[in-house]
Amino acid sequence: MAKIYLIDDHVLVREGMAAVLTSAGHWVVGGDSGQVDCLDRVIESQAEVLLLDLNLQNQSGQVILSAIQRRAPGVAVVILTMSASKRDLVDALKAGAKGYVLKGAPMADLLQAVQAAASGQQYLCSQSASLAAASLAECSEQELVATLSQRERQVIVMVTAGCSSVEIAKSLFLSPKTVESYRSRIMCKLNVGSLAGLIRFAIRNGLSSGQD
Repeated sequence: MAKIYLIDDHVLVREGMAAVLTSAGHWVVGGDSGQVDCLDRVIESQAEVLLLDLNLQNQSGQVILSAIQRRAPGVAVVILTMSASKRDLVDALKAGAKGYVLKGAPMADLLQAVQAAASGQQYLCSQSASLAAASLAECSEQELVATLSQRERQVIVMVTAGCSSVEIAKSLFLSPKTVESYRSRIMCKLNVGSLAGLIRFAIRNGLSSGQD
């Protein structure tokens, strides 16, 4: 069982979480609405797990998370929030959060997140896990884009604009055969199997007509 500190600017939410956590055998050692000096109280409480909302009236939960990692890295932080933003999720995990649970998730998710965090493990509720997977997929595509040369980017832009290999060759002072080679190499690099797939990839990643 873990010693837990709660930071949420809604008293009813804190009281509800405290009741559930206490009934599960945990010790709630303090609660706060996110005041500027809340970190001192978290540290003084000797909490092992901090349940933290991101959207606080007094200051940003992300700021508190970063400060906790600097001043008390031994405190495991579980984010409990309404925010289903991929950016908030990724930023929280990068900043060191051990868990990310949406407030609409079942209470069992919160209890599992607390238990995992207290054991040094990471836990995401099902919706957060889906968001994380989507973010990884986006990041992966961006990494593939980074492998493209400037010439390859030019070819993609013209392909998405509907230009034929002959038209691209004339514009870039290449032979049509060279353009076809570029296109094949690009499709291989980006792991797409068709021209339609290449165009969809380009649009998703800002490589469509009008951008270099």
